[in-house]
Amino acid sequence: MDKRVKNTTKALKQTLFDMLEQMPLSKITITSLCKQAGVNRVTFYHHFTDVYDMISQIEISYVEELKDYNFKFTQNGKVNFLWIVRFVKKYSDFYRVVFNNNIQTKLLDEMYAELKKEYCAAFGKKDIPQTKLEYMFTFLESGASSILKKWVRGGMAESEEYIADLISEIFISMHSHI
Repeated sequence: MDKRVKNTTKALKQTLFDMLEQMPLSKITITSLCKQAGVNRVTFYHHFTDVYDMISQIEISYVEELKDYNFKFTQNGKVNFLWIVRFVKKYSDFYRVVFNNNIQTKLLDEMYAELKKEYCAAFGKKDIPQTKLEYMFTFLESGASSILKKWVRGGMAESEEYIADLISEIFISMHSHI
């Protein structure tokens, strides 16, 4: 990618994140975004169709990293959540905006979809009905998301290891009773 294009998209992205700290996505206009970023509207439209497309493209660039991660559960239900927590921290500007504005993110959806496949494969062997497994995973997914949201909104004061271990403990404890 050309350096000018990189600088332009970086300025637009940072400005969008700054604006989202102050107002909901639905209130951000392309005109105000471009004006604040010092970017021409034509340039914006060269890269994106609207602000929602911009959010989507940011997510897509992050999703590429997920493809290299192996979501495998051990027999006791442990999975390496540290990688996920570090991923959220690495893109904390994005996640702060997503969590504070309750924006549905494909990124977490894809991460959880991969986890769900592995979860159902690992725990389906314990003669747990598929429907029950899916409900249990939904509960765990919501809990993990809530912990990550609270952590990001709280300024990520706790260590990455602490948050990863906490999520993993919840996964394990839920299955220790089965």
